[in-house]
Amino acid sequence: LSCLCARSLSFPFALTHAPSRACALILSLCLSLSLSVSLSQSADQSLMKNAIKTSEESWIEQQMLEDKKRATDWEATNEAIEEQVARESYLQWLRDQEKQARQ
Repeated sequence: LSCLCARSLSFPFALTHAPSRACALILSLCLSLSLSVSLSQSADQSLMKNAIKTSEESWIEQQMLEDKKRATDWEATNEAIEEQVARESYLQWLRDQEKQARQ
């Protein structure tokens, strides 16, 4: 006889004698525990993969926000410099106009 559960777990298991109830019970328990451990390890791996993915996504999002903040700061600084240059240029133009009017 061969065990269907054992085949589904990818390891061969053949019984040469007809199993007694005790043997069948022990075999059933072993297979259940093996399947339980296998499923538990699979769930742990899945949880770990999900945690890593979430962590990576969070890190990427944080980096994007910091890049956006730096770009916004740079833009604000650039605008302030442009406004200052325009103001100084206008004031210089006014002074030049006053000098021409006096002459």
